[in-house]
Amino acid sequence: MFSSSFLLSLRIRAIRKKVWFKVLDNLERGIFTLSGRVCETVSSSTLGVQLVGIVKKLIESFKSDFVRLVEEFGLGKAAVVAAQALKLGYLGSHNWGRDPVFARYWAFMKMYTPIGFST
Repeated sequence: MFSSSFLLSLRIRAIRKKVWFKVLDNLERGIFTLSGRVCETVSSSTLGVQLVGIVKKLIESFKSDFVRLVEEFGLGKAAVVAAQALKLGYLGSHNWGRDPVFARYWAFMKMYTPIGFST
């Protein structure tokens, strides 16, 4: 499942990005550190489930604020605009909801909209 080299490299990356102590509590840090030191590869399913949750937390914390905005707001807004364009009869808009460039456009629009205006 997880190798000790993967866990060690992820731990070093989390410490360098200064999210190791912000995202994980003492118990999660202990589980992660000890499993990297003690096991060459994790074979226990219970430990694997715990490590998957910890790794997911770390990977999510590595994302920048803009990437989170694109995933949370941009993709949803792109899907809404694509559905509206389809209702108006534009058949070429069926791919807009999954287009990452269009989602980034909406994230930029949200990010740089002055306070008091809405998109």
